[in-house]
Amino acid sequence: MSVPFDQTATIAASGTLSGKFILEYPIAVNLLVPTFTSAAVSFQVCVDAVAFAADQFFNLFDELGQEVQIPAGTHNVVYSVPSLVGVYGVKIRSGLSGDTTAQASARTMQAFGLR
Repeated sequence: MSVPFDQTATIAASGTLSGKFILEYPIAVNLLVPTFTSAAVSFQVCVDAVAFAADQFFNLFDELGQEVQIPAGTHNVVYSVPSLVGVYGVKIRSGLSGDTTAQASARTMQAFGLR
């Protein structure tokens, strides 16, 4: 039986990476992204509770070797993020791994879906 989840993560003002939060192997993930300072949104993920506790997160790439990203803009948007299905924990980044963008103010994102 599927169980809904609802988590939030914040990128601090002048920051580029959120704190970590648990998805716990979801089957569907949506992300509410607020207004962002000129950057895409990308992800770091971990595979299990041991890696989560040890803060061992890795950049998320798709099957073609491209960094998984979603666009961000000047208004609140909800995205389905199928690349996060099956991961244990996540951090949300402003920009890409090689080109992060500091946010002008704190940005809180909401992840919700089913596990």
